[in-house]
Amino acid sequence: MRKYKVIILITLTVFVSCRQMPKQESSGDNIDVSHFLNLEQEIRRLSEFVPDIEYFRPLATAGSYFQLMGISYIGPDFVILYEKRTCQLYAYKRDGQFIAKLGAYGNAPLEYRTIPEVFVFQNIEEIHLFDERGRKILRYSFDMEFIGSIKLEIVPKAMAVYNNDYYICSYRNDNIRSLGGLDLIIRDPVSFNDINALWEPVSFEEATDYDKDLLRTYKFFSNRDTLFFVKQTSNEIVIYRIFEGEVTRLLVINLKGDQEDIYDEDSIVQFGAMYFAGYLRLFFQAGREIHYAYYNISSKTISNFRIVNDIDKGPDFFPMGSCEGGGYHGDDLKIPYFIDFWKYGESDNYYNQIQSKYPEREKWLKEIIPNSLEDNPWIMITLSE
Repeated sequence: MRKYKVIILITLTVFVSCRQMPKQESSGDNIDVSHFLNLEQEIRRLSEFVPDIEYFRPLATAGSYFQLMGISYIGPDFVILYEKRTCQLYAYKRDGQFIAKLGAYGNAPLEYRTIPEVFVFQNIEEIHLFDERGRKILRYSFDMEFIGSIKLEIVPKAMAVYNNDYYICSYRNDNIRSLGGLDLIIRDPVSFNDINALWEPVSFEEATDYDKDLLRTYKFFSNRDTLFFVKQTSNEIVIYRIFEGEVTRLLVINLKGDQEDIYDEDSIVQFGAMYFAGYLRLFFQAGREIHYAYYNISSKTISNFRIVNDIDKGPDFFPMGSCEGGGYHGDDLKIPYFIDFWKYGESDNYYNQIQSKYPEREKWLKEIIPNSLEDNPWIMITLSE
């Protein structure tokens, strides 16, 4: 396997030796942020987007019980969750059986100082924990055994797994200057050596001026073989599409439009995005208000909808992330929430009118939930087509 990777590395190194940057051929759809805020909510059925769902049920034991659950990774073989209060990471099999703890919170060399981002490389069978504050990456085997660490001299602001084999890294403005003006750098996951750079957002000579407009948000999210990359400044949010080594603008959200007195640079205090079934699901926190929107990539239309679960008539589905290998997951669902949801549904005319796609699944769910009150929260996962 490593021999195969060496051949790939040599081929890539020769190919990229010219350091030619792909052109950004499109300026992207340009929309004022006001069009995304205060959209009237529609109702859509989950079966319109996905063929089926399942529930991931992490085993609740004395050593793996969650008060506040976080979701780091959902893959075909295992799931990695974290306890938000203690920052401890836990690994489970897909059937919910507990495997092991991963690392620990602290200042020691093999500990992490923040809740780490989790990256999984299937080809080399490694799990990486990126500790930004600790300036390091902790490497684990698929057996959850520690196998080494990578010390980061220049710490990426955002990273993602690229083409299932490599890292793609984005950097802060001052680090872009020290890297010769390059960004979106492809790196080997074990040595962290530079293989290629996909983007030159600013020439080295212009880097000082570039710093004047400080970038506040960096984020990657994916749809299988396509990556999306977000950069936010005080003036705009830009979402790029990265596919087959090319970087193109997909969507530009203007934060200063006709209503500058309302949507000033301090108005959007948080922004988030993910890919979901042909849409970009966008999250805006403007002041104290939270807004959601769905941008259809094909039709370039904007909407907001509530996704009701007509598959087994359990809780509504709210997409929170993508699963490795396809599908999407929601947030954690505490068991009493199911019961509260059904009580509310009794007075919801729309809920009472819909028919579940799998009536036997609906019956099973309503029978098992009252006997599962001591369980950890469940996670709803949609299956890919």
